[in-house]
Amino acid sequence: RDSSTSRGLGDVYKRQIIGWMSNWDYAQEVPTQAWRSSMTVAREVSLKKTIDGYILRNIPVSQLKKYQGKSIRKTIKVKAENQLIEKSQIDLSKAVLDLDLKKMTAGKYTFALKNALGEELTFGIDNTAKELFVDRSKSGKTDFGNQFATAVTKAPLDKLYSNAKMKLVIDKTSIEIFFNDGEKVLTEIFFPNEHFSELALSTDTKGSTLKIKGHQLNIK
Repeated sequence: RDSSTSRGLGDVYKRQIIGWMSNWDYAQEVPTQAWRSSMTVAREVSLKKTIDGYILRNIPVSQLKKYQGKSIRKTIKVKAENQLIEKSQIDLSKAVLDLDLKKMTAGKYTFALKNALGEELTFGIDNTAKELFVDRSKSGKTDFGNQFATAVTKAPLDKLYSNAKMKLVIDKTSIEIFFNDGEKVLTEIFFPNEHFSELALSTDTKGSTLKIKGHQLNIK
């Protein structure tokens, strides 16, 4: 929802792009002072051939790996409520996370970035409705513009998944979600009153496993 007007970065062989991270519905009303709007992470684009034709994939450029810092790895058996990352483990205001779900069933997998104020940004996979979603209605400052938090952002999926991956690029006020190696991408900005410091997962399913691999970004 918050990525548009992408432009090339000049490397015709790697086909890299970067986009404006905002939306004209509220771009001039966001609750910031020293700045207004930013850019997405640089992305490498490619075509993937499928049974139904070609799809355009977006993935973060490989140069992002140069900034890897403190890391975390774990594998869990998914329960109804799961605490995935706590404040002391890595800084979620500048992080890259790889989430790998296995043995998925019909139902909803809802991830939540949270802070101590009770604010949260939720996102995930609805494996019954066959869609990805992001909900920022409780993410902090939302009372500006007419369209910022009035609807849940959704992206359709073409099937129910038994296995799925998401790469998350997170900073203080944005999240970029790359589903299954960039076959679908969701980009959302948000304005919490305190940085999100925890990640949790809730679900109405049983029997799944989740592998988490993540690291802080060594950036200012």
